[in-house]
Amino acid sequence: MTGSTRLRHEYKDDFHWIRVVDVFPKALRYLYFENSVQGAMNLKDHTVPVLEYIGLLAAGAVALKPEPLKVCLGGLGSCALFHCLSCHWSGRTRIFSVESDSRILELAKRFFRLPPRSKVIIGDFREKLMGATFNRCDLIMVDCYSSTSIPPHLATVEFMALAREKLAPRGVAAFNIWNPDCNLVCGCQVRAIIEAFGEAAVAACREDANIVVFARKTPGLPWPKSLRYKGFEYPLAVYGAENASAWPDYVTDSEPIDDDNVWRVFSGAGRLV
Repeated sequence: MTGSTRLRHEYKDDFHWIRVVDVFPKALRYLYFENSVQGAMNLKDHTVPVLEYIGLLAAGAVALKPEPLKVCLGGLGSCALFHCLSCHWSGRTRIFSVESDSRILELAKRFFRLPPRSKVIIGDFREKLMGATFNRCDLIMVDCYSSTSIPPHLATVEFMALAREKLAPRGVAAFNIWNPDCNLVCGCQVRAIIEAFGEAAVAACREDANIVVFARKTPGLPWPKSLRYKGFEYPLAVYGAENASAWPDYVTDSEPIDDDNVWRVFSGAGRLV
């Protein structure tokens, strides 16, 4: 069966190239930054994740915080995580999103079925997270790191500590991070989470080039051995500050990113800053 694509939207200037593309007969809609996929939506059922890491993030969120009252999402993209979590939780759960680019919000409304009354705040995630709106979140989920660019100030120990501070007791933070095969600062990002939270629980995607990392405000609580998504088990490896000997090499061989060393670490890794 042959396929076809349809360009639904394109924006291009000296610094950005953003596209929305439909793919048939799969009935999928993709959001691209340059040639990198930043999000995807199933046109037949927008609540079903297309990308594996979105499903794994959601599976972890539901397992670790079954009935949250307040959820904060960093990064809007194609609204995939928003739709997936909204499908799981209704009623008392309030979901807030922070998006740095107003153009992405407009695309979310036009092409990715973002409900008109959704709570979306435009601005820098770290700056907005400091506000009172995000006090005592049950769940903070960070999906701000792409394959082409990682905002340095959202990868530091200080940012992770801010996220921990904003969590309610027994609250959970979750991070989508590109894996060490394609991200030279992956270990540094995990180290920053361990430094701020005391431990990090990591699950690796089977197909996507991502790991998902979970951390709790209250250390020492038991973790499930694995997460389950689409019939597959994803082992959850817990790396604590007290058991550094058990860390994988990509974590052991890295230093935690902080506000003082961030430019050196990113420049040394050749990352876009």
